[in-house]
Amino acid sequence: MLALLTLYAFALAKAVVVPILLAGLLSLLLAPAVRRLCRWYVPRPVAAFVVLGTVLAIAAGGLSMLATPAQGFLATLPDGVERIERAVRDWRGPIDDVSRSASQSIERLAELATDAGDGGRRPAVAEAPPPPRLVRQFTAALPVLLASLVVVVFLTFLLLLYGDAILRKAAALTPRFAGRRRLVQTTRHTQDQLSTYVLTITAINAVLGLVVAGALHLLGVANPMLWGALAALLNFAPYVGPLVGLFLLTLAGFAQFDEPAQALLVPVTFLIIQTLEGQLVTPLVLGRSMSLDPVVVFVALLLLGWLWGVVGLLMAVPLLTCLRICAEQVPGWAPLARLLGPAVPVPPQRERHRLLRQPPRPRRRRAVASDVVELASAHSER
Repeated sequence: MLALLTLYAFALAKAVVVPILLAGLLSLLLAPAVRRLCRWYVPRPVAAFVVLGTVLAIAAGGLSMLATPAQGFLATLPDGVERIERAVRDWRGPIDDVSRSASQSIERLAELATDAGDGGRRPAVAEAPPPPRLVRQFTAALPVLLASLVVVVFLTFLLLLYGDAILRKAAALTPRFAGRRRLVQTTRHTQDQLSTYVLTITAINAVLGLVVAGALHLLGVANPMLWGALAALLNFAPYVGPLVGLFLLTLAGFAQFDEPAQALLVPVTFLIIQTLEGQLVTPLVLGRSMSLDPVVVFVALLLLGWLWGVVGLLMAVPLLTCLRICAEQVPGWAPLARLLGPAVPVPPQRERHRLLRQPPRPRRRRAVASDVVELASAHSER
């Protein structure tokens, strides 16, 4: 019951909790860069402003470069949907003809019944087409999105500026010196490890985007850099992101190519590249020290995506990584670290030896003890 109430509270407080968590993750990620600039005798406010401004400038430049290709894809999207429908209609064949004829017969019967009921007069009513649903939703959510973005940027700057002071205050509240040292070491280790993890994942996703862009360019797909950047961005959300990319590339293939086989070659190529990256490249680069349990990741994606939407999907893996890094530093949280880490496969031979070395069952020991008691009592009676 308490867990359900907690989830409900997090869902209601989305507008407050999500900016705070996102700003905390960004401050942990950018804190090592700010510390390094401070070691070079750069004032801390200037260092925080430079680091945060550089990140924002890179993000804004990337979005501005991809805006025009994205508009071109949205313009060709109806053609792609129409071609997909045409291909599915051709594959369905006679079943589609039967269903169409049945629906036409039902519509004719309904028209005859309506004409008989109102005397054959049907006034024509002109209805204005409503605006697209996606445009309405985006327009309604734009003020909240801008406000949340301003809060995240400002709070991240404050955490970068006063993060060390907050850490010193938290350490001063700890009564023992060992607890203070553990708190400082855990915070610094979490910052360094999280920065290393995010930078490594960013480099892997960037290479993935370049490979996807090169492959799509060879296939003749328009705007390959748009799809490469989109593949790199969606790969930050495991499982869900690649599925969305596969769906969008299917639409892009059918929007550009007339032949279904040539159109399906685009998502198949993306699927092959994504599979090689997920099953071979990322495990080799990250290793076991930064890997997470796939089941835990999927559950976290499901839960945070349900609570906070797209932002929750993007924050799930960094939050789990941060939690695992902290759990590895705290002695009492070792079971949590093992739970979040990857599963260790046990070889069958070793498992068989372990089972053979198990102690006898407790019932057998009790039976042996009772036999000894009976023998001792019989000997005393003699």
